[in-house]
Amino acid sequence: VAVIQVSILLYIAHVLVPFLWSKKIDPDNSAIPGIMAMGDLIGTALLTIAFLVLVTFGDPNAVSKQINEL
Repeated sequence: VAVIQVSILLYIAHVLVPFLWSKKIDPDNSAIPGIMAMGDLIGTALLTIAFLVLVTFGDPNAVSKQINEL
């Protein structure tokens, strides 16, 4: 999950920074906060998906004991 997140963020930065330079906008002030916010969002989404996959396969470390008792 971490490798996927970093790959996505590097691609976004690779596209966003030259675009901001072409518009004469400082990427340090504009790109970094946006990429960090996207990192939080993408990371949370990917972790949620990872746990859903683990629960689907019945991994005992991902499933709560209360769910198992139902």
